[in-house]
Amino acid sequence: MSEKALLKWFETRRESIIVRETREHIGRVVETATEFNNAMSCLCIDDKVCARKSVERLQISEKEADDIEVKVFEELSRGELPHKEREDLMHLIKRSDLVADWLKEASRDMSILLDANVEIPRDICEMLKEMSGKLDKACKALKQMMDNFGKNNEIVAKYENEVDVLEHEMDDTYFKIKRRLMSSSLDARPIIVINDMLHAVENAADNCKNTAGMIHSLVVASM
Repeated sequence: MSEKALLKWFETRRESIIVRETREHIGRVVETATEFNNAMSCLCIDDKVCARKSVERLQISEKEADDIEVKVFEELSRGELPHKEREDLMHLIKRSDLVADWLKEASRDMSILLDANVEIPRDICEMLKEMSGKLDKACKALKQMMDNFGKNNEIVAKYENEVDVLEHEMDDTYFKIKRRLMSSSLDARPIIVINDMLHAVENAADNCKNTAGMIHSLVVASM
């Protein structure tokens, strides 16, 4: 079975457990991005209770994504797809799961900052919120790609471009925050944690783009 056949397989098995759970998985990944953005928004207005609740919901969604990943892999092991196509799908899910994994790491760093009652400079917090907001949008665009995989290649291409644009914008914001941290009067200890959180968000963005690229490659190979 070629990549073209994998695309056809998705078209004809829209109600299968594997197809349904693959799309459900990306939904849980989106929830982690949305909750991280909510947490960052709450942090910027110094609403620590709100931020903690979002962090808790994020970690629940990340665990649910992991559980779905295991379920899909179990279904794939039953042999409905040939070896090459099983591997392609497994790599796709693993890559998207890394988005949620990195956001879980970012949420842990946020919890450390909340516990230490660190006051992040307003401009840095706003840039972090800008970055988390764009990551949320990128993950939602990624979901649109997955939802339309095997249905509408033009929509897949449209949202792949959106992910690419957002990832480049996040890169720019990432380096702006790095430069601003260099001139910050914050103690070195919170700067280290903020930098770790920033790095985790950047890695989530990179994996979002890479997942979009994998979907794009599967579509192109099927033409």
